[in-house]
Amino acid sequence: MVKRRKTKIIKIGGRKIGGNSPILVQSMTNTPTADVGKTVQQIKGLEKVGCDIIRVGVPDLRSAKKLGEIKKKINIPLIADIHFSAELALEAIKQGVDKLRINPGNFPKDRLKEIVKTAKKKKIPIRIGINSGSIERDILGPEKRVTAEMMVKSALRNIKLMEKLGFYELVISLKAPDVLRTVRAYEMLAKKVDYPFHLGVTEAGREFSGTIKSAIALGVLLSEGIGDTIRVSLTSNPVEEVKVGWEILKSLELRERGIKIVSCPTCARSEIDVIGLTKEIEKITQDIKIPLKIAAMGCLPKGVPVIANPTLKPIEEVEINDRVLTHSGEFQKVTRIFKRYYQGNLIKIQPRGFPSFLVTPEHPIQAIPRPYLSKSKRKFIAVSRTIGQKNPKWVKADLLSKRWILTYPIIKEVRDVKNHEGIKVNKDFLSLSGYYLSEGSLSGRNGKPHQIHFDFHIKEKSYYLNLKRILDKCGLKARKYIRRARKTLTVYVSSLLLGSLFLKLFSKRAEKKHMPHWFLTLPPERQIHLLKALWEGDGYVGKIRGYWRACYETTSLLLAFQVHQLLLRQGIATYILSRGPKIGHQKSYAITVTGKYYLSRLFQILGLNIKLDEISQRKQHIIVDENFLYAPIFRMKKVPYKGVVYNLKVAKDHSYITFGASLHNCVVNGFGEAREADLGVVGVKKAALITKNGEIVKRVKEKDIIGVFKKELRNYIKKI
Repeated sequence: MVKRRKTKIIKIGGRKIGGNSPILVQSMTNTPTADVGKTVQQIKGLEKVGCDIIRVGVPDLRSAKKLGEIKKKINIPLIADIHFSAELALEAIKQGVDKLRINPGNFPKDRLKEIVKTAKKKKIPIRIGINSGSIERDILGPEKRVTAEMMVKSALRNIKLMEKLGFYELVISLKAPDVLRTVRAYEMLAKKVDYPFHLGVTEAGREFSGTIKSAIALGVLLSEGIGDTIRVSLTSNPVEEVKVGWEILKSLELRERGIKIVSCPTCARSEIDVIGLTKEIEKITQDIKIPLKIAAMGCLPKGVPVIANPTLKPIEEVEINDRVLTHSGEFQKVTRIFKRYYQGNLIKIQPRGFPSFLVTPEHPIQAIPRPYLSKSKRKFIAVSRTIGQKNPKWVKADLLSKRWILTYPIIKEVRDVKNHEGIKVNKDFLSLSGYYLSEGSLSGRNGKPHQIHFDFHIKEKSYYLNLKRILDKCGLKARKYIRRARKTLTVYVSSLLLGSLFLKLFSKRAEKKHMPHWFLTLPPERQIHLLKALWEGDGYVGKIRGYWRACYETTSLLLAFQVHQLLLRQGIATYILSRGPKIGHQKSYAITVTGKYYLSRLFQILGLNIKLDEISQRKQHIIVDENFLYAPIFRMKKVPYKGVVYNLKVAKDHSYITFGASLHNCVVNGFGEAREADLGVVGVKKAALITKNGEIVKRVKEKDIIGVFKKELRNYIKKI
């Protein structure tokens, strides 16, 4: 809910401006004001689409003398726009207009005094209209570009001028042709005066660009509680100005009028022609003024990884009944799979400490807003201070920015496996498994893994001795071979039984290595032995550019994900990023731990005696609690795309996970949005469900959707 700025209340005709009064939508005619017939006809058309106030230009005395006639034939307050001529302003007041729009500095003091005296007597308010193109010369000085500060200075001068004359029924506007100056000027003046504001971007442009400019500028200001009337200035039919103005207010839930259509821009889930359906609904509802919410509902491109059990899968390879990780930290079944051709921009998002991923713009992602550190809105408060203040919510991808923090769940399941296929799953077995995953390989004749190799650095003798101790306990003889030129120590073990077990559990090739899923669900206190051996094999601890860090590197993406989860289950926040590929080297994945608290916890697990006061401290961008790793968005951009996109329907939690983010399975873009609508149309297989107040009332064939919907709409309106 937007908290409105406190202002004076100004009366204009039968309406009020300011305070908690509704924000009014204004437009301006583009007909010759002296042509009463055409002007009234245009105003009537604007009234029909929701125009609350109308402004007309008064270029000459002939036009001014027609204002009274125009006012008698319309139903909304009339504003006269006057430039320089006191005679025209006085005539407009005489004709009974509801408000004047002037720039007081444009009039001689004696004539301004006469205008003010007459307006005060007739109780006609005045809008002081400051434009970037009409700043006084002494304020502008030698500068060629007008600044927001100059606009505010001009406004304050004109306000003071009017107040000296005892006139306080003022509305203020500060317009520039660009978004940033407009927003800054209004924000600055809002701190200095309590008069109501009329918002707008002057010379905004044609329908497309002007709509975007106005939506951004007005949207920012209105969301901050600034603004009491609005106009969307377009080089187009004024009717479009009013429609856009209303959509801005409706989108911010500041006012309701007519139909609010919620529709999916089509993606993998769409199984009917959502675009055509939405256009038809817009046609049949355009004249309805009763506030209603109608939902017309229908997403990841090929290659985006989805975290499944027991593996990572590109979304296009996920199958029905696969179990995928959800935002709750549990694994749930996939119940449906959708795919569709899509052409347009995708949103590429990179969370801090993760690879980037691609989604369609409307795809909801779980995120937490991060407050600004200062009023300049250039820096945000620390992630650690944000968590706990705000609850995660589902936000469409194209509404996200760097001020949002994404959630990445920690696997919750705990299953204490003590025995697997006759083998004791104890401390030694977990350590042996960690050594194989990091440094092991298999060889043998006829494709059978008769021999296991473990490769260590020549200085890692303690790891070799620990491995030898474990193998001795298993009754296996270990042979070592030292290559001094390469500085390696290789341990050979001959055992078809152990080799076959490792092949079955962990795979053979380095880029394919992984743990069985039950390794990830062991109690965290037992996973410590696995982590320690993994790090002894492929880990690194040391200083880089003066800062301590610990890094584990592997060529297996799945193993990288699993090691990452093991660390999260220990309460250690960690980054996972790709490296390479480089000449002679495969692409690899580095799991990195930084920050004093998380490093000290890892050093404790690894048994390293590094004093905490020796650890250089860096700003910690990511943090972890018992539920999530919280990663702020590092960068975003739009990427053109043409091809197939995919989506899933997931039981119970209705979400699935890619690296660094929890993605909603778009039930929110299917029946979920329709649940909140007065009437809804939800596409299913070559058909649609008609919903009323969130309940399904009918299932109809695709060819019958519009006819049935019209009937349901008429019946619904009759009952209101």
